[in-house]
Amino acid sequence: MGGGRFIYGDITMSKVPKVWCSFEEQADKLIGRGLEVCHKELLIEYLKSHNYYYLTGYLYQYFDDSTKRYVDTTNKDGKLTYFKIREIISFDSLLRSLINYQIDIIERDIKTKVAYYIGEKYGALGYLNDSQFTEQTGFKKFKKLLNKYIRQNRNQEFIKHHDSKYKGQLPIWVAVEIMPLGMILKLFSYTDIKTKRKIVRCYSFNNLDKFESWFYCLVKFRNLVAHNNRLYRYNIKMTPKRSQIYPTLTGKVFDYIVILSELYPRDSKFTWNGMFINVIQNIVAKQTFVDLIEYGFPENWNNIIKL
Repeated sequence: MGGGRFIYGDITMSKVPKVWCSFEEQADKLIGRGLEVCHKELLIEYLKSHNYYYLTGYLYQYFDDSTKRYVDTTNKDGKLTYFKIREIISFDSLLRSLINYQIDIIERDIKTKVAYYIGEKYGALGYLNDSQFTEQTGFKKFKKLLNKYIRQNRNQEFIKHHDSKYKGQLPIWVAVEIMPLGMILKLFSYTDIKTKRKIVRCYSFNNLDKFESWFYCLVKFRNLVAHNNRLYRYNIKMTPKRSQIYPTLTGKVFDYIVILSELYPRDSKFTWNGMFINVIQNIVAKQTFVDLIEYGFPENWNNIIKL
């Protein structure tokens, strides 16, 4: 094993990155770094359902490099409690679920508009005609990816129906049903400018540059929440174009939530106001440790995004 390398099975590694620890040892590590726990058994049970690495994703925000301990500056004694972190994680999970639900509604709306106006311009199958779109190399990749999703969904009844009756040809309004949001964005980007503007005119802001920026950010945000990433104190990497309803960019999740409110279908505004804004307000009112400012929410956030 010269040079510190060894072979395990058919995998060659330079060294073992970490040593396996029992749940009790994991709890001891966290307590040793300053996490305040009334009863260690509570933390052990929590670690059995919440991966250590997932938990430390929230804890590292409080890690003091100089002392190598967790420090909570909002607490008078500087101690970070297990109950605070548990409450934050619980709220974070709920917020992701609420956002996911609202993004599903926005995605349905965007798919409908894209399918309708591209179908109007190019016909049922015109979206498969390379010459009608602007970016040829990317469009060929798009069609290859579409065929992959058709194969993956071949057991769906509507795919079987089009296989048997129409030789597998999917009209645009059928094809969008198997396209993820990222593919819809690509299809939109390949579309001619007049059709793009028709789609954007369906929104109150009616600005193509903003729509393209917000659509791109929506795809990134969906991926973030769909993969259970931490939202608490999350610093967004893709800055959206400013919105008129709240031109201040926080660099936090609230920037994306503003986008959701701008893209939200107005016929569903009661869902947004009732199942997003009201739910968050009610939950936060019952929490002890959750502070929406950590997500970039300003004081009057509910009035800003209310439809």
